[in-house]
Amino acid sequence: MGWRVTRGRSLRACAVCGRPSERSRCPEHQRDDDRRRNERAKASGRRSPYWQELRQAALTRDGGYCQLHVDDGCTVVATAVHIDPRLGGDHMRATLADCTSACHHCHGVVDAPRAKGGRELERPEVGRASGGWRGV
Repeated sequence: MGWRVTRGRSLRACAVCGRPSERSRCPEHQRDDDRRRNERAKASGRRSPYWQELRQAALTRDGGYCQLHVDDGCTVVATAVHIDPRLGGDHMRATLADCTSACHHCHGVVDAPRAKGGRELERPEVGRASGGWRGV
């Protein structure tokens, strides 16, 4: 579509309405998407002080290293904490035993099927030694 360049950036079509935008969504639809994500995070407990403390405890317990190591894309440095899929995303029910430190890559690989409505994943017996998470 030949969009003009603004501030050194190409404009592209908003994923929702098709209006020109510097991001994947126009400002109006980006606000709507941000609001939706924020509400989901609040509802699941991801913004709660309880989860923030538990997340930090898991990262500390695992020494800041990814425990999933699902493939060669693993960056080794844990920046996320994955909870047991059996909790259905309810971070407020999680305990330290339900948490596994993960790098951004591995967390995305493990979480993507669940996020897209696919099969659930089973927790490994021992993080890295078990070869990572596996589908059930």
